[in-house]
Amino acid sequence: MHWHSRATGAHRRRPLFISPSAQSVVVEVNSAASPAGPVTFANAPATSGSPATTTIAIDAPAGPDDFSISLFDQPQTPGETVPAGTQLGRAEVTQTINPGVTNVLNAIVSGIVGGVQVAPAANQPFVETLSATPPQAYALVGDQPETFVVTAVDPDGNVIVPADTSPAHVDTPVVSLTASPATTELSVAPVATDPSRFVVSVLTQKNGPGSALALLGSASDGAGDQAQSNVAIDERSALYVDYAGSTPGIAAFDDFGNRIGLAPSAFGGLSAPGAIAYDTDDHRVFVADAGKIAAFDAAGNPAGGYTAPSLNGINGLAYDPNDKLLYASTPGSVTVFTVNGAAPSSGPATFPAANANAIAFNPSIPVSLLIANANATTPSFDTYAENGTPLASFPIGAPGAPLAVAADAVSQSVFLTDGVTIRAFTSPTTSTSAADPNGPAALAFDSNIAELYALDAAAGALAAYSVDLSAQDAAHGFSILSSGFSNPKGVAVAF
Repeated sequence: MHWHSRATGAHRRRPLFISPSAQSVVVEVNSAASPAGPVTFANAPATSGSPATTTIAIDAPAGPDDFSISLFDQPQTPGETVPAGTQLGRAEVTQTINPGVTNVLNAIVSGIVGGVQVAPAANQPFVETLSATPPQAYALVGDQPETFVVTAVDPDGNVIVPADTSPAHVDTPVVSLTASPATTELSVAPVATDPSRFVVSVLTQKNGPGSALALLGSASDGAGDQAQSNVAIDERSALYVDYAGSTPGIAAFDDFGNRIGLAPSAFGGLSAPGAIAYDTDDHRVFVADAGKIAAFDAAGNPAGGYTAPSLNGINGLAYDPNDKLLYASTPGSVTVFTVNGAAPSSGPATFPAANANAIAFNPSIPVSLLIANANATTPSFDTYAENGTPLASFPIGAPGAPLAVAADAVSQSVFLTDGVTIRAFTSPTTSTSAADPNGPAALAFDSNIAELYALDAAAGALAAYSVDLSAQDAAHGFSILSSGFSNPKGVAVAF
């Protein structure tokens, strides 16, 4: 018998599972007979090996015999009537014993399910580990689907290596992963090619800043042993900030300011990034850059099937999830693109918009486009239908011409800033304001935490405001100057 060291990793053990915690084996012969056959036990050797090996002599009669083999995590002692320790594995095998020769007993030991572990697959930068040991907790950052791996472990916490790779094998633990009954914001789907993997997708933003989400991992073996584990999930927004300093590029953060560890090549090739927008359908980041619009996936890789369109003077980008179109504002007009960079197949490819200085998609009813009108005499925010038809213009009066615009569907608020003051309009004539001395240059509303982000260019930070602008949220406001990035230009939110 081969005795594996406790330190031996699952990836080094062969698929004939011997728990690294096994300290003894108990072999029962014809245990269901009357009277039952003999019982043999052997303890793990004191010396180590790779692995340590012992020969165990089993007393068994000639002919067909039934053998019950059990592994325990404590040594056994002569004269005991009940095995010591916790049972870790078992095997039942029938073998014909021939007299007068050495018979070698071959058995596949199945691990006994004593627990279940749930962990994200490797190389997923938008999953944060809050607690890797029970009670487990992870944060999903942004809105991308993420893969989780569910693993059955024995009662001592060792990963159970299946007897073979067939999911249908009777000795293979069956695992599952579901959203907890109270969690409606997440969906879970199994990976067809790997029964231990599951894709978790964000369906909607959290019900509230403090709402709790959870996944339920389960495992069972062929003998009916079962285990479950509740895994807490925090749904966090991903914030993309672009920079036009000496090192042009884009950095990603979660909504507590933790920098997302993207590849060094992420968002490469930018020279003068400005306006930025996020595509919630295809998980793409669009950024205006030196007379063109570049597109990347959420991790910063160049978007596939995309041809960058050329357009000079872009001062705003907005993604429309209804029509799946990208709108780019320039002084006096708006140009429309598909998510692949082409002109739309229907509707105007461009339409006039007086003094357009920024643009935002307004998900309120009725759905519209918001234009920051920087008319020096009568600044306003103007609304347009998705086909470019002007709807209404709302003068905003003092203090100055708007530089950025954003919207919240729930409160039906429109947010504007002139670089000194931020204003929230709950109707064309009703507004609240907050003075921001740090040069707010861009706005983005985060419906996941129901707060407004202002990119404070002078301070190199993101400031988070309540919907009515009455207070700042220090926990969600943070510095954005790091790793050589300077001169921040825009912010976009993915949730």
